[in-house]
Amino acid sequence: MRSDTLIGSAENTPALYPTKTARNEYEDREVASEAEPLLDAPDHVIRGEIGLVRSIILNDRTHALTVDTAGEVAIWDIIRAICLGKFLKDDISAASNSDSGSTNSDDSDKSPSPREALETVRERIEGQAVVNSWSLVDTKMGLLTVHLNDRCFEAEIYADEAGYGPEKNFSDELRCKHSRICSLSLRY
Repeated sequence: MRSDTLIGSAENTPALYPTKTARNEYEDREVASEAEPLLDAPDHVIRGEIGLVRSIILNDRTHALTVDTAGEVAIWDIIRAICLGKFLKDDISAASNSDSGSTNSDDSDKSPSPREALETVRERIEGQAVVNSWSLVDTKMGLLTVHLNDRCFEAEIYADEAGYGPEKNFSDELRCKHSRICSLSLRY
């Protein structure tokens, strides 16, 4: 057959698919704003837990601070893998506003960002002790995760600081090798 007869015959034959279908209307719409949802409300809603969004280790390297999606800051003992307590969002906001010295009512209603909340609590509770870094913390999965580095079990302490009772007599120069295994995932 010649090409001109094929074109002519295609014009005379009826369409194989109906022209007015939901798929055709969907594909032919101009913009996405014309789309209508199938249902007005969801059948079920699954509520998730409050997740952790940011964390830091304090200078003593045995405690970490985390802030969650509710704005509460928690302090963790990462060696014992327990939460020692929480600082409420309202208390952190008040402390943050008193540190900045603002008296404007608009600023007092504004809650601090997670970074500001951690720094506010850190400034108030961090001590003077400084210890070599033996771990890192992150909250990528919404939980506090402790990553141990290669030298985490190479710690030395003076024998009189090890917590032995007075019945043991140690010299001031005696050092003990100290190692401890800690949990790698913390939840509250």
